[in-house]
Amino acid sequence: MEAVVSAESGERVEIRRRLSAPGVVETSPSSPEVSAYLEDLKRGQYVLTRREILRFVTSDAGTRAEQMRILLNLVDMETTRKTLVNIKHRAERELNAAIDALQQAAARFAPILGVTRATRENVLEFVNRSRAELGAAAIPMLQGSLIKENVPLPSTTRTVPVTTKQLDDLAASLRDVCSPTMQAELQDNMSRAIKACSEIRSDPVLLREYRRRELLRLGLELLKDDGKCPLCDESWPVGVLDSRLRTAFSKASAVHSRVGVFDTSRNRACTILRTIAAAVDQLLTIVVRMPGALPQYRAELSNMRDQAKGLLAILSGDPETVIARPTLDDDFPMPVNDDTSRAVEAALSDVRGGAKAVAPQQEAWDALTRVEQVLALVEDAQNLVDKRQVVARRGSKLHAAFCKAQEGVLHELYVSIEERFTELYRELHGPDEGHFAAHLLPKEAGLNFEVDFYGRGSHPPHALHSEGHQDSMGVCLFLTLYERLAGASSNMVLLDDVVMSVDSEHRRQFARLLQTEFGDCQFIITTHDRTWASQLRTEGMVTSANMVQLFGWNVESGPRTLSAGDVLEQVEHSLSVGNVASAAATLRRGAEEFCQQVCERLRAPVRFSTTGQWELGDLAPAAVSRLRSLLKEAKRAANSWNQSDVLDDLAEIESTVAQTVARLQMESWLVNDSVHYNAWAAFSVPDFRPMVEAMRDFFDLFRCAQCQSLLNLNLQNRVHSAVKCACGGINWNLVARA
Repeated sequence: MEAVVSAESGERVEIRRRLSAPGVVETSPSSPEVSAYLEDLKRGQYVLTRREILRFVTSDAGTRAEQMRILLNLVDMETTRKTLVNIKHRAERELNAAIDALQQAAARFAPILGVTRATRENVLEFVNRSRAELGAAAIPMLQGSLIKENVPLPSTTRTVPVTTKQLDDLAASLRDVCSPTMQAELQDNMSRAIKACSEIRSDPVLLREYRRRELLRLGLELLKDDGKCPLCDESWPVGVLDSRLRTAFSKASAVHSRVGVFDTSRNRACTILRTIAAAVDQLLTIVVRMPGALPQYRAELSNMRDQAKGLLAILSGDPETVIARPTLDDDFPMPVNDDTSRAVEAALSDVRGGAKAVAPQQEAWDALTRVEQVLALVEDAQNLVDKRQVVARRGSKLHAAFCKAQEGVLHELYVSIEERFTELYRELHGPDEGHFAAHLLPKEAGLNFEVDFYGRGSHPPHALHSEGHQDSMGVCLFLTLYERLAGASSNMVLLDDVVMSVDSEHRRQFARLLQTEFGDCQFIITTHDRTWASQLRTEGMVTSANMVQLFGWNVESGPRTLSAGDVLEQVEHSLSVGNVASAAATLRRGAEEFCQQVCERLRAPVRFSTTGQWELGDLAPAAVSRLRSLLKEAKRAANSWNQSDVLDDLAEIESTVAQTVARLQMESWLVNDSVHYNAWAAFSVPDFRPMVEAMRDFFDLFRCAQCQSLLNLNLQNRVHSAVKCACGGINWNLVARA
């Protein structure tokens, strides 16, 4: 396919595209101006087809927003938003992982203390007890640098794989978490958490309520000191919004009890699992250090530790992930069973043979060393949590600030678009939609589009409006976007069969809209509808010379073209090959179509027909009669205003009308005799040409010589006010002086 175009600079460029490489467009000579325009065409900025109309009007908010972003060249903005969302979510995931690592590190204190659950208080108490054994003063807080501060080194020390006291504390912690009572508690808490999780997941109402509760919780965390809402940034009196959010959060509801059970049970189960993993890990370390390692227990102990960590990985995620996890059910392997319990006891028994008793001072020193080592891990983990909290907080604020700025910019953009769109749609539909209103509401990743339906509220376009109205909305929205985009950069738009579902009257009004509102734009319009093509011509939107008819299309050679948008050009084409009968048929059909449009534009009374079909003998006299009566009205008005020059012009037009109609009546018999078969009627081209010239002059009575648009009768308060053409070159005033 080839085309020769003229750029705005005046340069003529040949554009070529081949079926063998449809995605490659060649330009000769190379033109940056044309290439840039073709790139815009790929985004769809200056091309509208009916398929694109549906993307504007009937698509969901996300699809519409994506299409708008492409047209408005805002793809980079959406890419930035998605990047910030990914950064925010990644920071949150890394923070949760750091918190989990901190909890796992803190769980290492329990086996050292010989308890099930270690707290800062009992660890500090253990440290101060060991310091007292070494004659050092108590420390006020748990801090790595203070653990051995001012603690004298024991006078005698010796290295042993494990001390008796250390092994006793470890055994006490292990036997505690492996006891039937503790395992029953673990099983019970796991079952409770799973049951509450399943109830929330299986009930849409509960799941929605849960998510609302999480939103309120997050809102309370992000609530600003000045009282501004963290979601919409609306200002509230200080303390009022905080009180309302806390009240809403604390209100009893079906989901609160289940979430409470879920959180409590999950947290208790995680504490037991962390202690099991830490104690078994420490036992494995001792087993490996012992002379003559005990490999027969290592596999069982490793499985026990891994199963505990696996359950922790399932339960310790963020609540939304845990609730949405389909694999969380009652059929999970417990880390403690008969085999693992026997392995623990056997390992403790064998290790005890290698345990050594040491002096109390050395035992206290070793205890402080073990606490110091674990505390170093905890402090490192806490530092990582603090850093990732800062990153997560900044990521959240950055995302929120970007979304707020984006919505502000898009809101301003879409407000201007919806105002212009509403104006164009009202102009297209006239008094029928005089109170029409539209609303484009940008969301974070979508764009809601709602329109008024005759004062009965705002709804999506496809909810109540007809297909024709939806099509006209899509056209108006596209033209609004084009107007916003193009500015001085482009003045060409391609409309590909976009009025298929729009009725004839509104198609005519659409042609006027293009002529009046976008007169400086070059439109390339394709259509299958001959009536729409004729309306474009009669409105002066396009001239006959610029209309091309495609026919005889095939893959090898493409379409054949006929530049015959005007009926008289088609007639001349038939006469050029000597086909008078074809010329006569074309002329009669074209004259009937032309006169029908004239009668509608001038509101001429035509003999009623239930079939809605009229012949030339019905339409032409009605059009001529109406033209004469309007000329009389115009003369009467001009006379009342003492406009002698206008009277002279109108009188001349009346004379032309009389002469043209008389000549047409004299020659019209040629049409009927040429259309129907008559053995005696064998007209030559010269015989028929006077009829063509008479019809041409007849057509010219009803259209402007400058813009070629048909005359139109304007009404004001249902009273004839003027007869005008599209360009204003013809303007017959019909309002007489009172």
